[in-house]
Amino acid sequence: MPKIRRDNLHQLVSQHGGVVALAHRIDRDASQISRYLATTGKSHRHIGNKMAAHIERSLSLPAGWLSTPHHLSLPQHPLVNAACQYLNTSPDPKVADIIAALLQALTPPR
Repeated sequence: MPKIRRDNLHQLVSQHGGVVALAHRIDRDASQISRYLATTGKSHRHIGNKMAAHIERSLSLPAGWLSTPHHLSLPQHPLVNAACQYLNTSPDPKVADIIAALLQALTPPR
């Protein structure tokens, strides 16, 4: 799930005109956004559930948006929708990672 959230954050950065603009929009420091975007290094951080929910609320995105792979076309099904919703609220990141992997496995090839 950390990769999905990072990929989606990259998408939001592009949509909102860069790291500084997005940081201003969600009322956070640009350096914090940069740490979430980093893939390695001492400053690298994962986007936790609270921060994911904060970003979604700040940008008026549906709950779970940041945890859902948007570059993939997921099949429309109530179980898939419930799994996407759970990704954002899971207290156990290992469970959320398993669900994210299952969602990716359900995605038809392009």
